[in-house]
Amino acid sequence: KCGCAIRAVFSDRIKKAYQRNRNLASLIVDPEFAREMLRQRAWKRIVWLPISATISTRRMCASLAYFVTYRRARLPAILVQGQRDLFGAHTYERVGRSTKLAR
Repeated sequence: KCGCAIRAVFSDRIKKAYQRNRNLASLIVDPEFAREMLRQRAWKRIVWLPISATISTRRMCASLAYFVTYRRARLPAILVQGQRDLFGAHTYERVGRSTKLAR
């Protein structure tokens, strides 16, 4: 806990989450942490303020992007598909069809 009150409180919350569920895959799926993380309006504002002031916030932006991605059943994959096409024309599976198509 390194003598820091903030770290101590946060460490205790993490410990409690794993006591509730020893097989917890991620803190994101713990009900207590999930409730807080769903407050995306505040999170987006926290990320937007430094960006609007031209201050780099790569980790905060990446964290928000990860969370948004984690919660979605489907994501646009055009960038990944373009990379696959460039590096070897791999096959892809079209949404709504069960067969794989070659490019």
